[in-house]
Amino acid sequence: MAKEKKGALTKDATKLAASPLTVKPKNVKLVPPDGAWGWIIILATSINLMVLPTTVTCFGVLVPFIIREYDSANIAGVSWIPGIAVAVLNLTGPWVSAMLKIYSHRRLASIGSVTMVVAIIVSSFAGSMLIWYASYGLLLGFGCSLSGVMGLLLLQEYFLKRRHMANELV
Repeated sequence: MAKEKKGALTKDATKLAASPLTVKPKNVKLVPPDGAWGWIIILATSINLMVLPTTVTCFGVLVPFIIREYDSANIAGVSWIPGIAVAVLNLTGPWVSAMLKIYSHRRLASIGSVTMVVAIIVSSFAGSMLIWYASYGLLLGFGCSLSGVMGLLLLQEYFLKRRHMANELV
């Protein structure tokens, strides 16, 4: 029998390393760390929840310009645009949280950010009120839902003992 180097894998150890026994079982529950990274998540979520609602609620600044630009626009019709965005944001929240079973937080938040950017760009080139309803109302609302819900759900994964305080701070 040849002398083996210390720390070298034998043929049997190589087979064991690739066996399904070394794969993490699915029924193991990870415990939230309650550490420093969680506080960074609180900061990021707070900033996120300060910025996202303002894209919808500051729509009133655009109203006089939209009414001047489109002859068929009136205040009642224009006020539906942020209303649609808020409705879509709130109605798609449960769907977004269910999507976390399939996709990661990072992927869904990135898709939400890209969706919001596309919505604002399409809105800036809108030729009719219908495009405003679709882009700023539907797309921006859906993008805000994807990005906004992630922070609140991510807090639950990073805190166990201080979860109540983390939710209060956000």
